[in-house]
Amino acid sequence: MSKNELKFTETHIELFNHIRKEFVNIIHNNTIIDSNFKGLKGVIDINVIYKIMNDSYVPPCIKNMYESMRSKGHLKHMGRFTFGSFLKVLGVPYDITNLFIRTEFSRSGITSGMFDKNYD
Repeated sequence: MSKNELKFTETHIELFNHIRKEFVNIIHNNTIIDSNFKGLKGVIDINVIYKIMNDSYVPPCIKNMYESMRSKGHLKHMGRFTFGSFLKVLGVPYDITNLFIRTEFSRSGITSGMFDKNYD
């Protein structure tokens, strides 16, 4: 195995499955998708991300990125990529993740135009 390959253990897979189930529960409890999980009933908003990040099974590295972005209003490229990829795997649409990051960046004075030019 090269140093760039990831090796997932059963524990990693179990934790991921738990987080994904919790995400589905959050969505279902907010009546965002229909009871058969076949389609959207409403609009998923950025509050879903805040709920996901409060789950105790979110990996510490993701939680750290989230807390850093919340406190500093910024996250470097690889942090945004990793954070966004994590949310994508859970099923959070790109536009919601982008809106969440844009909202957090606005805390540090980054305007919508600056975000579009430098970060989007």
